Amino acid sequence: MAGLRYEQGDIWFEDGNVILVAENTAFRAHKSILSRNSKVFNEMFASPQSADGETFDGCPVVQMTDTKQEISFLLSVLCYVPDNNGVISFPESLPFAAVTSMLQLGSKYAVEPVRQDAIRRLKAVFAADLDTFEDRSYCITTDQDMDLDFVKVELRDAIAVVDLAQSFDLPMLLPLALYLCAQLDPKTLIFGFTDVNGKTWSLSSDNIYRVLLGLPQLRRASIVQQKFVQLQELSPECVSVENCKDILSQAAEDFLLALHDDANPLSGTSWLIRMGLCFPCQGTHRVRINKEREELWADLAKIFELDVQWPPAEEVEGNE
Repeated sequence: MAGLRYEQGDIWFEDGNVILVAENTAFRAHKSILSRNSKVFNEMFASPQSADGETFDGCPVVQMTDTKQEISFLLSVLCYVPDNNGVISFPESLPFAAVTSMLQLGSKYAVEPVRQDAIRRLKAVFAADLDTFEDRSYCITTDQDMDLDFVKVELRDAIAVVDLAQSFDLPMLLPLALYLCAQLDPKTLIFGFTDVNGKTWSLSSDNIYRVLLGLPQLRRASIVQQKFVQLQELSPECVSVENCKDILSQAAEDFLLALHDDANPLSGTSWLIRMGLCFPCQGTHRVRINKEREELWADLAKIFELDVQWPPAEEVEGNE
């Protein structure tokens, strides 16, 4: 391979019959495999190549506009992942950057199984029902990488999901993605982040406005949920009045100091258990808070001024 004008990529089949070039890196693959899995490649290779077309190592060259990392990922999916029946299947858990590439490249090259699998994974987090989201949001909003059976995601990835939702007509992802953006630190919210593939993701000014519009409403909801601590409100059926009052009195200052930063009123009620209140007090406040959470959940699209169906249609149908 010495003296060649392209660097050899990590996907290189010696018996391949087409060269894809991205960022001066060449990948050698089989036209038949690419055509079978992608409508775009099928149409591309169906067109006759001009006599003076570029060749490399005896194969026709196709110049790609994608990054070399994207082409490497796409070819690894198309050339290595299909099973014996030609069905594209994937590992149970994938990094978030891989899922974004699946959505982008699956859409661009009309590889529908890849595109649909990416959408399924994103919807499992960002278009979930309230109870499911409660479990998953704990990992996201406490700076823990969430490694579930479909996607590994962290809080800042919500910025990318907003972009993907608007670019690929997936409006059902927006309310929860913007909700999670409201949990970000100001620097990340304003300037975005760069992912492992070197791509920078950031919110548009319109979406930053939506987050800033929603933040006071989310914080107000948190205050309403936790006001019983400041007011030392007990259940009418409290079985340990003095102990519960003492717990609320000791917790009041800490809760008050944290309220100005708390924009996560959908986080659940497990903190009631950790407080150590008696069971009747826990139950009374849990019922009230869950009702307030459900009302907030139903209003998410309105809070962020989104003209989308919310809750998602799948959830509405599932609850009927």
